[in-house]
Amino acid sequence: MAGNLVFITGAAGFVGAHVVNAALEAGYRVRGSVRREAQIDQLKKQFGSKAAEFVLVRDITQPDAYDGVLDGVDYIFHVASPLPGQANDYKKALIEPAVLGTTTILEAASKVPSIKRVVITSSVVDLIHESIFVKGGAVVEDLEDEIHFDADQDFPDSQTAYRASKVLARQAAEKFMAKKSPRFSMVSIHPVYIYGRNLLQSSPDQISGTNAALWLSLTGPEQKTSGGTFVHVRDVAELQIKALRPDIPSGERFLASGGKMDWDEAKAFVKEKYPSVQLGTSPEPQFKIPVDSSKAERVFGMKWRPWKEAVSEVVEQQLGISKL
Repeated sequence: MAGNLVFITGAAGFVGAHVVNAALEAGYRVRGSVRREAQIDQLKKQFGSKAAEFVLVRDITQPDAYDGVLDGVDYIFHVASPLPGQANDYKKALIEPAVLGTTTILEAASKVPSIKRVVITSSVVDLIHESIFVKGGAVVEDLEDEIHFDADQDFPDSQTAYRASKVLARQAAEKFMAKKSPRFSMVSIHPVYIYGRNLLQSSPDQISGTNAALWLSLTGPEQKTSGGTFVHVRDVAELQIKALRPDIPSGERFLASGGKMDWDEAKAFVKEKYPSVQLGTSPEPQFKIPVDSSKAERVFGMKWRPWKEAVSEVVEQQLGISKL
């Protein structure tokens, strides 16, 4: 309900800042958490004197991380979670922050009577069962068989470890809800590759995450994206707000995908619209897995923004065309 106070973890992240913006536009009051003091200044500059405040939570895995900062909160958006990078200790860099970051916020929420719902930003990867590569078909919200990972197993690369972190975090959240039966409900959002304007990026060299994967794939020799699908970051943020609807049952999952993005067509689009961009020779994404996001369309009336809009925002921000 507009006017209620929402708490957003990872408020200075790519998706988190857009959730802050979407919540403010919907009339909510916002309290967001960040890991560094400098990020508070960035957010204040971006959102000015609107109904938003920001607090420092340096380590989201610590049991006391949210002591005192959830008072009066009605809803939580848990967006903070690690992305794959250069770290070699995948358990420390990905698994533990994802799993403990999730259970810590749920445990903290269970101690605050005013909290009605927690919306978790997950990923499509935690719903991709290995059998889909054999049987075919599209990724859907309901799994016929559970996915199995061990936090202590050896992972061949950061992408596999990232997928494991998302699967294990989802399973930990579902186990928490089943075991503790808290007063609040939980809903999860599972986006594919997210593209669009980064609200806090002030220079081209600050590009990161999925936007960086897209830009490097467009301009370099290697394909950094995967799956052949996309979703606009604003659609992901708006879906989060819609997920607060009280008639949505606890435990519901919603995939977020704007559909397919043909790589050759995307490069041709950039070449025609932005001739100054030096395109690379990267091939098509290795995996092209269909994702069925019709549930979000049916339940919330989602109308996904087109891939050209998302790609344009990334390219124009890199070229300095858009107002930063």
